[in-house]
Amino acid sequence: NTLEAYKEAYATDARFVYLIEDDCLVTEDYFRWHEAVQEKEPTAMCSVGYRCSRNDDAYKDITDPAAYFVSARDFASIGVCWKRERLELVVEHATPKYYGNMGGYLDARFPEDVYSGWYHEQDGAIMRVLHEQKSFVVWAYVPRIFHVGNIGYHRPQGRRADGQLKDKIA
Repeated sequence: NTLEAYKEAYATDARFVYLIEDDCLVTEDYFRWHEAVQEKEPTAMCSVGYRCSRNDDAYKDITDPAAYFVSARDFASIGVCWKRERLELVVEHATPKYYGNMGGYLDARFPEDVYSGWYHEQDGAIMRVLHEQKSFVVWAYVPRIFHVGNIGYHRPQGRRADGQLKDKIA
């Protein structure tokens, strides 16, 4: 469980805590990018090496590898880096009460959040913390991680690959 792993990581003296999903591939500068943007944006809740296409704060034509954007609109656990101490506000919700009734817990704890009534798994819980804290996430314009699990026979409703296979592999 993601929140339980975060809780264990929070109890250490690590400087950064990374989450890389098991069906993702990272670029060779993945860790350097995260540490650099965390240095440039010290008050960010976290950084995400993925380029979230559903976030309207992102411009679509940026190709500068050093470019990034900040947004309070969205969060995704695809390639996230936390300064360990920032996890404090997240792991407080990693409790049997949340796990036993995620929707009821989050809707009672964050009744005014725009996601009240839905989006109850860990990303939804983190999103509510983001909104409550009036914080923001740093996002990569040029992705440092790729979620290969979105494409394949096992996800008939998932996004389909576009472009040439050689480009996707690269």
